Amino acid sequence: MKPPSAQQREALASLQRYAPQWTLFLDWIQENRTRCMTECARADDEIHTRRLQGQTFVLTELLEALTPKR
Repeated sequence: MKPPSAQQREALASLQRYAPQWTLFLDWIQENRTRCMTECARADDEIHTRRLQGQTFVLTELLEALTPKR
């Protein structure tokens, strides 16, 4: 994933100032990522597996981009 621009980083920093709500949002993304990974492990056909792998990849990239850097 391409790194965010300066303007996008500023927008993320602004959103992250609302820490409790931001944490809830990130937790929700993480829950969906975990669900996709679990469903992927149980999938019985290739198309379903690939769709879930794609969803897991996107959610992982979102978490990496949106999680505050320390």
